[in-house]
Amino acid sequence: MHNSKPLKLIDSRISKQQKATHKLAVCVYPVIQVTDWTELVRFMEMWIAHGVTKFFFIIQSFSKEFDAMLRIYENDHRIDVERVHWGVLPTVSNISTDDDPNGNVNRGEQVLATNDCLLRARGQATYVATVDLDEVFVIRTKLNMLQTIDLFFGNASNAGAVIFRSAYATFNNEWKSATHPIQLDFNIHREVMLESVVWNVGQMSKLIVRPEMIKVADVHYVKTMEKQDATAVTLDPEIGKIYHLRLVRWMYAQPNTSSRNYELQKYVPIWMKQYKQRLRAEIRRLKMSKSTDALTLLNRTWPNRGALVMEELENCMFTMMADENTCPAHYKCTNNLQNIRKDEWLYAKNTWTVL
Repeated sequence: MHNSKPLKLIDSRISKQQKATHKLAVCVYPVIQVTDWTELVRFMEMWIAHGVTKFFFIIQSFSKEFDAMLRIYENDHRIDVERVHWGVLPTVSNISTDDDPNGNVNRGEQVLATNDCLLRARGQATYVATVDLDEVFVIRTKLNMLQTIDLFFGNASNAGAVIFRSAYATFNNEWKSATHPIQLDFNIHREVMLESVVWNVGQMSKLIVRPEMIKVADVHYVKTMEKQDATAVTLDPEIGKIYHLRLVRWMYAQPNTSSRNYELQKYVPIWMKQYKQRLRAEIRRLKMSKSTDALTLLNRTWPNRGALVMEELENCMFTMMADENTCPAHYKCTNNLQNIRKDEWLYAKNTWTVL
């Protein structure tokens, strides 16, 4: 007789009477070997200003400083930040590098993680954006984000997704030298160099969806809707666009097409106001509580190695891709990183059931 093991299921079915508790939520792609807490700040303040009140963070491996910044947002009672533990595959302790299955998992299986998150979001949020930390969504009209997506979904009752196209941009990232969160000044985003190339749907595009209408989503487009007559609407880049602000130079960059762009200026004051209020509230909370966390705003300095670690990871990935004989998985780079020790990584809980 075989031993049985229970599985904890999440019921994603919703009734017609059920009302979503959040208007707009965000699914963040798997957080794998992420150390940069400054990028997290811009990401969170941008989406909070856009009206997001629910964040799903699919987490696997990250540094103590990224964890510390995420906790600051978790302490804000006005938003709901949920950590979805996306642990590495369990193995025996003495497994060889060649036999370790995690070396064959690319980017934490983004597609699987995306669909897992969209199922979790059903019944919780009316709309869900599936995004990366280095993307800034820009609405280029007088409407705000919620008004824009309300308009497009309202004009097409059978629309299950609104697709935003993306353009690569660079900026003078002075934040990489910051040694404490209080030093971050959003004015560095007032001017960016934006490429004129706007990538087509299915390349660097991202989605805002009605989760209950999506059967299978990919990273950059919807594969299958729940109903055959459901559609995806592509937003005109003149109305809304993604600015792709990577920590390190992109391999597909076309700098000869870049020009100065100032459209993020309109967001800077609200991002800055929100962030300053958040820091003040967190400092008050820390002074009133007996926090045992190793890294908080009361610490004088914070590690800031995000750009350095990302550069190392990027070079490691390029080397694997050039070899063409191995899966380019971040996991394989862990032992070779110089700017963070292997034992410094924090890992998600193991949620796998081994049969």
